[in-house]
Amino acid sequence: MTKTDFFYRRISSSEFERTECEKAIIPVRLKTPFCKKSEWFCKERNEWLPMETLSNSNAVLAEYADIPHRPAYPTLEPDKVFPDCAEVHDIEDMDAGQMEMLLSYRAKKQKWRFDRKNFTDSD
Repeated sequence: MTKTDFFYRRISSSEFERTECEKAIIPVRLKTPFCKKSEWFCKERNEWLPMETLSNSNAVLAEYADIPHRPAYPTLEPDKVFPDCAEVHDIEDMDAGQMEMLLSYRAKKQKWRFDRKNFTDSD
């Protein structure tokens, strides 16, 4: 007779715990600067819901990490590249649309760096 052991990673750690029975896995997103509240993924509704609504106690919570996607550098036109921050001596040299694009790009780049760090654990 073959015995099967199941290993589940403890949430927010690189440690695993062993069980003899299989458990349901519920993906969760923990609160971060880019996710204002902790959420869990409901497979029945196919959407992320607040953690307060989670009631299944027999399941294993598994931290979900967003796949890091490096943002594309902003472009204004197909042949014209957005001005590099090093070339802009004063933010007042930009128009409102360029400032908005720059701030949006910076926010996406911060999320990409966070996701890249969070995507793998210490091991």
